[in-house]
Amino acid sequence: SIYAESLSTSACWMGISRQAIAAFTFSMIVLAFIWKEKPLQKLINTRVWNDISTLMLVTMLVWLYMSAMQFFIMWHGNQPSKIKWYLPRLEGAWQEFMIFIVIAHAVPLVLLLIPGLKRHRPIMVMIAIWLFVMRLADMYWQIVPQYSDSIGIRWWTLALPVALGGAW
Repeated sequence: SIYAESLSTSACWMGISRQAIAAFTFSMIVLAFIWKEKPLQKLINTRVWNDISTLMLVTMLVWLYMSAMQFFIMWHGNQPSKIKWYLPRLEGAWQEFMIFIVIAHAVPLVLLLIPGLKRHRPIMVMIAIWLFVMRLADMYWQIVPQYSDSIGIRWWTLALPVALGGAW
């Protein structure tokens, strides 16, 4: 496959950091719904929220670093056979979609750097929801350009994650 030919050793860590971001954001969203329950109310305090927020920040920094290193390693080699995976993703509407994904991750990253903000539950839940949606958009950007020249979001594009989440 084209993707397998264009991997560096950072690809595994990049995948782990993507999954960690999704896990921490999902856990924060779930905790937002159940934190008022009697047994959990004693356990989930501002320190827990602060810890999960810090872990989200760290995994975002690891993801950002690994993604940049993967990109630079592939382009530094200057071999057309190694950059096949990036070429469809850097043309046309996919390039604009990539710029949107980068900016959409930069805003929560900057917000997570503000220390006092991590203690506010509603703001952190909104950041977690936003990051979770952006993880889905990033996954879409990784998969679809190989098969389509247009962004073309269809009903099953949105229904599949909802169906998998509902089955879970």
